[in-house]
Amino acid sequence: MNSIKTTLSFLLLLILFFPSFSVYGQSFEEQLVFHHITDRQGLSQRTVRAILQDSEGFIWLGTQDGLNKYDSYNMTVYRLDLQNPNSLPFDEIRAIFEDSRGNLWFGGWGLSRYNREKDHFYHYNYDYLEEADELWRVDTAINSLGEDDQGNLLIGSDNGLAVLDIDKNVLAYQYADASRGDTLSHPRITEIFKDSKGNVWIGTRN
Repeated sequence: MNSIKTTLSFLLLLILFFPSFSVYGQSFEEQLVFHHITDRQGLSQRTVRAILQDSEGFIWLGTQDGLNKYDSYNMTVYRLDLQNPNSLPFDEIRAIFEDSRGNLWFGGWGLSRYNREKDHFYHYNYDYLEEADELWRVDTAINSLGEDDQGNLLIGSDNGLAVLDIDKNVLAYQYADASRGDTLSHPRITEIFKDSKGNVWIGTRN
């Protein structure tokens, strides 16, 4: 008797669910419209590697050749300028992240932080850091950025995971060791994600 009730309940759910799904699916397809933003609208380059909407509403687009800030009307492009020490220090943008303090971070062939008030970029190299692990290269390719519960910046690169103490400008490094089960499985970090419980998930190449 219980199995019959279960079967009837299941069939009723199917009857109620599938018609609404088909109607919704049809409506969704009809309403799905794409609007394109390309170099014709001022985008610095067509290959977009990273996208973020910041806390002020701006859309940041990281490409293989330049960083773009879009306000729905105008596009501002940032590029490396060797004559300007406060310019973006690299042209290829692979990661964009806004931390809990509102700082905007950009990863590419290195790490950079944006100062909104001055419209400047600060490049985090060995000269800028108070302390850094010599095993980790600051100018390595950075693929993903995140933040832990202590407010430290998590930096996923082709050369492993680094943790930056923003207040002290101290950089620590986590290496990969395939012979151990409690370290990274591969040095190339592809993604960093913190879930609602504060757990940090690290995606690697392998």
